[in-house]
Amino acid sequence: MKVLYISENLISPSGGVVGNKRNQKVLKEYFGQKSVFYKFLDYKAMNICRKYFFEIKNRNIFGVDKEIVNEIFADIKSYNIDLVWLDSSNLGFLAEKIKLKYPKLKMLG
Repeated sequence: MKVLYISENLISPSGGVVGNKRNQKVLKEYFGQKSVFYKFLDYKAMNICRKYFFEIKNRNIFGVDKEIVNEIFADIKSYNIDLVWLDSSNLGFLAEKIKLKYPKLKMLG
């Protein structure tokens, strides 16, 4: 089984970073290192007004735009992904988009 792990790119020492690292470790141990693929989300450089409008419009806080969503779709297809792990409750909007395109794909988060 191939897993796509999607998370925000956490760098500050917080509980989120600890949980993120723990989840990555567990997935690698369970599925094997060659079966887990990663996608880390970063804010795109945008001016403050555009950033907040984008977040409200798209119901997300990571600056994920159509280009990033299409990259994720391409990863799912090219790696023949069986399971998507969303490592944040803030990625619900992304889960909806993935489920619309890949309704039979298993998702955890």
